[in-house]
Amino acid sequence: DFDVMIRTDANGFRKRESAVQPRPGSPVIAVFGDSFVWGWGIEGGKVFTDVIQNELGPAADVRNFGVDAYGTFQELLLLKHCLTNHLRPQHVLVMFYENDYGDNTGNDTRRPWLAVDGTNVTIRNYPVARKDSGAWKKFVKASYFLSAIAYQFDFAKEKRRVTSLAQKTFADNSIAADAQTAEAFC
Repeated sequence: DFDVMIRTDANGFRKRESAVQPRPGSPVIAVFGDSFVWGWGIEGGKVFTDVIQNELGPAADVRNFGVDAYGTFQELLLLKHCLTNHLRPQHVLVMFYENDYGDNTGNDTRRPWLAVDGTNVTIRNYPVARKDSGAWKKFVKASYFLSAIAYQFDFAKEKRRVTSLAQKTFADNSIAADAQTAEAFC
């Protein structure tokens, strides 16, 4: 769908490619989100956080902590990790999208996730259990064709799972009604 050059920093996050660089000691604005913040399909310099950096100028230090396929739960854990490692942002911006619910609750061995059973929520796969991927997975990963087929299969499977989970969770509309009440106060 696109062909763009992506650069990452030493920590694996999207590298800043804005026209304006922050001055040393500028207040940090930490931006968390999924592929939208990371800049999926967007070339350097046009990423959301680069645009913000350009608009705010050198008196701000906008940092991109977007991670593809993360939900707000994984982003919270990432923020806690950043704070533990001495990041002290002046502002934290969390971007979310409708797929975050599925990303938060997806039974994915690559990241922590939340198991939802009615009103009971438990954290699973935290810390992340590292597994050796089998020979078949390595073979699929090495093949563009097989990777594309596996992606389509996994996407359809995840879509069915999220739809089923949403139907179970929102069956009595209690959560939706609470959200409407909260909106009335805001």
